[in-house]
Amino acid sequence: MGLTPGTTYTYTVELYDSYDNRSPQSAPASATTPTSWAGDTQAPAAPQGVFACEQCNWGSHPSYVEVVWYVTSDNIGVTGYDVYRNGIKVGTVAAEMGNLYYNYNKSYLDGTTKGYTSYTYTVRAFDAAGNISAMSSPTTIITSIRSGATVKTTSKTTVYDNYRKNSIGSQAKGVTGTVTDGPVYEGNLNRGKVTKYYYVQFPTAPSGYVDASKLQGVLAEASSSSGLSLAALDQLLEQVKNILVLLEQLRVSMIAAAAASL
Repeated sequence: MGLTPGTTYTYTVELYDSYDNRSPQSAPASATTPTSWAGDTQAPAAPQGVFACEQCNWGSHPSYVEVVWYVTSDNIGVTGYDVYRNGIKVGTVAAEMGNLYYNYNKSYLDGTTKGYTSYTYTVRAFDAAGNISAMSSPTTIITSIRSGATVKTTSKTTVYDNYRKNSIGSQAKGVTGTVTDGPVYEGNLNRGKVTKYYYVQFPTAPSGYVDASKLQGVLAEASSSSGLSLAALDQLLEQVKNILVLLEQLRVSMIAAAAASL
């Protein structure tokens, strides 16, 4: 979150369990921000440990990709983090505290991904003075087969109705379609007889539920929303970064020249 210069902030902590029973609050701890961010030209350190996963924690929704990283440091304090997917910013996460001594993990939930698609994420930090860190190392994830995924049949395949009980026809080997529901499971787990199904919309009838063992994912490469290649975007971002560095050098030189003329 953004902090106001010259302001004292007081923090307390309380614990709670899964039943929402809460402890007494801890003793307060206070800190005062500097009176001004002016003159701060030092950028935060690049975020480390960037990692992307589905269902990173128990109970995470499988249709989300969670991007996690370690809190990074700054000479005064990190204000927040920008998250990029395939070179395009998809979200901003506020810093817990503008204090380099706290090392909690940060995370971002991306709920706009498609099934069985490759995505590359990077993260950069920024501070209250507008200084921006270098980009983190990239991390790439291939999402699971779920709604939106393209699949193809690996053999002649029976297509079932909504109850996964009755055959409504079949599809030949090598036919592609789009997953619109699933996975759903039928059978007795205790007896080890469980079948996983996906509802697949095929270009020609019939469409319906198909045994997952008869399907193979068709990997999709997510493109950038600008239509540029990722390599071109990387080059553009590097050029913008160089221009910002030159502008900052010019600003410092102008301030020095003005001070010398007084």
